[in-house]
Amino acid sequence: MDKIKLHEACLQQQKEVVENFESRLKVLKADANANKHSASQTEERMAGKVDMLRNYEKELTFSRMELSSLQSINPTIAHTIVEQGAVVITNKLNFYISISLDKIEIEGATFIGISAKAPIFSAMENKRKGEPFKYNETTYAILEIY
Repeated sequence: MDKIKLHEACLQQQKEVVENFESRLKVLKADANANKHSASQTEERMAGKVDMLRNYEKELTFSRMELSSLQSINPTIAHTIVEQGAVVITNKLNFYISISLDKIEIEGATFIGISAKAPIFSAMENKRKGEPFKYNETTYAILEIY
């Protein structure tokens, strides 16, 4: 499995998330500005739009921080323990310790991006190839780390 391809696919997925929030935010701002002076808009509806706008801004900020975090990972570094930037192959699932991401398909294998803040990461942190870890009543065997 090519770790660089996996990293690039994760970057692309996160860039799409950021672009999606930027696009939605642009539409919401345009709508809010267009309706600012409309007599038909009640204050309650405008307040709801302002809240939605703030929520999207928070999500966009978070998504950009996640992208920045992902960009700081060097996928050429080989890992021997479970830590930030490691790919962890288990008997159940495959993980990329980076940021929380949807499933990624690379070379016929499925990977899940997890953050170092994720509870499952705490269960596997600093483990080595061959060591088991348990999370939510499931025992995982670490087959490979790179």
